[in-house]
Amino acid sequence: MKSSLFALFFIFYLTSCNINSKQALAPFEDKAPTQSSPSKKFIEIQGLNQDGDSIRFTDIKSKYILVEFWASWCPPCRQFNPHLVKLYKLYKPRGLEVLSISLDYDNEKWKNAINKDGLVWPYHISDLGGWDSKWAVKYGIEFIPSNFLVDSLGNVIASDMSHEQMANTLSTLFK
Repeated sequence: MKSSLFALFFIFYLTSCNINSKQALAPFEDKAPTQSSPSKKFIEIQGLNQDGDSIRFTDIKSKYILVEFWASWCPPCRQFNPHLVKLYKLYKPRGLEVLSISLDYDNEKWKNAINKDGLVWPYHISDLGGWDSKWAVKYGIEFIPSNFLVDSLGNVIASDMSHEQMANTLSTLFK
């Protein structure tokens, strides 16, 4: 049993980019939401996109907003992106929007990854702070890819979903 748990932990460690032991604060009403504790309110995010234009979370009008934390230097994030693009194209007409928040350090690498991975949604922000990004700290992000699914009222209804969990959740919501 111990060896099985260790193997699962080791696989998880290898398949995610993590912050290790950095402390982070989560700006939710009680604590950071998990899939077992939904309905925490998502707090405003405002930042600059890859063209230098301001993007505000509250300006995005959609039934559901998927907030996706990622980085160009994170292999699991880049592997996750094709699944995210597929789900976006499927559910965008029905009310899904994506806000990508990059933990990149380099502006050109961030912009190149957006283009190369075909991240076609209009909402991308980064402060180029990496793990010290104000949003990574604010939202308690300790590994990427990491995500929050938020409804139109700002309630977090799911978080840290795999692409399979995301597909199932969105399928249920958009029945």
